[in-house]
Amino acid sequence: MKADDETDTAELRRPARTEWPTHPAAGHILNNMKISPWLTAALTMLLLSIACEDSGSFSRGLDAGPADADASEPGDGGLVDASGVTDAGTISEAYDLYFTKRTGTVLTTTTADWSNIDLEPLEVDANDDRWLLALSVPEAWGAQIDVETWFELRVDGRSVARGLTSPAVSGQKIPINVMAVETLAVGRHRISASWRTAQAGATASIGAEGVATLIAMKVPDDAVAVTRGGMEFSVVSSRQQIDFPSATVTSTGAEYLVILNAPDATNDTPLPVGTNWYHLMVDGVELTSGGTFQALPGTRLPNTLAGIVNLPPGAHTITADLTALAGTTSSLGRHGDAWLIALRLPAGAVHASRIGSISSVANENWTSIGGLAEPTIESAGDNHLIIMAAPDSWSDSTGGGPWFSLDVDGAPVAAGGYTTGVGQQRVSTTMFTAASLDPGPHQLRVRWHHRGPGASYVGANHRTWLIGLR
Repeated sequence: MKADDETDTAELRRPARTEWPTHPAAGHILNNMKISPWLTAALTMLLLSIACEDSGSFSRGLDAGPADADASEPGDGGLVDASGVTDAGTISEAYDLYFTKRTGTVLTTTTADWSNIDLEPLEVDANDDRWLLALSVPEAWGAQIDVETWFELRVDGRSVARGLTSPAVSGQKIPINVMAVETLAVGRHRISASWRTAQAGATASIGAEGVATLIAMKVPDDAVAVTRGGMEFSVVSSRQQIDFPSATVTSTGAEYLVILNAPDATNDTPLPVGTNWYHLMVDGVELTSGGTFQALPGTRLPNTLAGIVNLPPGAHTITADLTALAGTTSSLGRHGDAWLIALRLPAGAVHASRIGSISSVANENWTSIGGLAEPTIESAGDNHLIIMAAPDSWSDSTGGGPWFSLDVDGAPVAAGGYTTGVGQQRVSTTMFTAASLDPGPHQLRVRWHHRGPGASYVGANHRTWLIGLR
């Protein structure tokens, strides 16, 4: 690997696509690629409003929600479309997607100084345009209880976003995403990822089975992205709007990918009432929601929400709420960079979602998540951004947890999961990855299984998403 301050002026070329092994644990995968232009616009109806309109409505046990409800039924106050394809439009814009990923070996750090993660840095050519930068680490843990592991995104050696986790028990696995939207000046830029422990001598690890991915994607000029930076925000015994700067989308009639990333959050109270619960809102209607339950007060549990909404022509307001149950305080920390992002979808993007019934698994046999469709994406031989968002899942046993696999044509392209610090703990799991696909149709799928004692569950009242962009 090259240091962050090195410059590579070699011509960027697209290497031959690496074939994935039958299981993501086999082999170390590194890709560094660039895609052709997308055609963008949209015309597919999707708006949803799911449960949790009041501050306590999500605080239910395993019997939450109508177990026999159809996943495609409308939610309260909005229309639900379980799957869809974004239509081709008349606007042509050149967006590029670069990515690199790794798996197959455990990475470990014991230093409180920043060091590079073993992910090949990205070299991107920019022209005063805007880029979505993301680091997705779906398998990470610390050995020392309540000692933080920090993750960082860098552009040309400069920090642009940070996030952190800390375990309630030694070795608890907690996934994390760190992201930012940056305007990059004309020229070549290096995107890299770093990490450190909060305490010298403490041990932090990135797993051998989880597929860590570093992504740089050029986004439309009309993308909306706001951050609240390193400021603490707390909610006491209530639901409040997070103090992001104003985020207004001016749509011509298109589908949008909307993201809330909160990579530093905690609650001061343990289960059953200590929660950080998030609500992603469009024009005051809940698009999606989910969050985490606290196993140990003060430990850091990041959260990412993502969903698709069709926005008719006009101005639309994107906001996010945070809920703390009675007698507790939920907080966004000052060390992580929270972002609220809305991106117009490219033509040919696909999505599927499910809600309305609990899905469960109690063994290590791979199975599909009940009610989640498997959309087909058409490729022109491009790179594709693929997202799985499971913002409400849990295990009923201490040390157990779900493991997710993102598949294309039956082969894994990403995997990750978590373990609980105490039974019934909820940990949000959202994975961002990318894949280079041959021309033609390709089927996207999410599979999962349970590891450890007990069983794992995906909730009935909060939408699980599978999204593919071309």
